[in-house]
Amino acid sequence: MKKGIHWIRNDQRLSDNPALSMALSECEEVLLVYAFDDRIWQSGRIGPYRAKFILQSLHSFRQEVESLGGVLTFVYGRASREIPKLMRSWGAECCYGQREDAWEETEEEKELGRVVDLR
Repeated sequence: MKKGIHWIRNDQRLSDNPALSMALSECEEVLLVYAFDDRIWQSGRIGPYRAKFILQSLHSFRQEVESLGGVLTFVYGRASREIPKLMRSWGAECCYGQREDAWEETEEEKELGRVVDLR
């Protein structure tokens, strides 16, 4: 049974999500994961209003996922470090995610792609 991880970032939606659609078409089981990157969440780089908005969005997204029988998992730290650990422990073969445009996000994608099969 092929397992995959879908890395959730700014794409907190179940419909019209090409990366999630690909994961669901290629894997029998897909675990959705959001990483609370401490470089952002603990450094003061995110303001209180933005943080509240993201947390409310994640709460709604988690409820939607769970209502469909899915699971949204949270990891704490850099995605490039935490997702590979989760993949090993869960037995996932690959990670799916939406490509981002900002420099820091694309650098994190490159880092993660060096250690896992990132699609």
